[in-house]
Amino acid sequence: MFPSRLGGPLGENHALVTWHRALKAADLPRIRMHDLCHTKGTLMIDEDEEPVVVQRTLGHAQQSVTADL
Repeated sequence: MFPSRLGGPLGENHALVTWHRALKAADLPRIRMHDLCHTKGTLMIDEDEEPVVVQRTLGHAQQSVTADL
C-alpha cells in the first residue's frame, strides 16, 4: 500500500521504527502502537459513545472484552 523510496513495499518493521523515532523526537515514553487502540477506546467512553460503537471500533468480538479493558 505504501511504497518505499525505491518503489517496492515497505519492510514490516518500518511503521514501528518510524513510530519509535517520532516518540523519541517528541520526548515521549516508548509505548506500543496497540496501546493507541486502548487510548482511542478510553477517549470514546469519556465522550459518552455507545459501548457497542466502542466495541466495533476496537474490533472486539464481545462487549464484555471492551468493558473489561
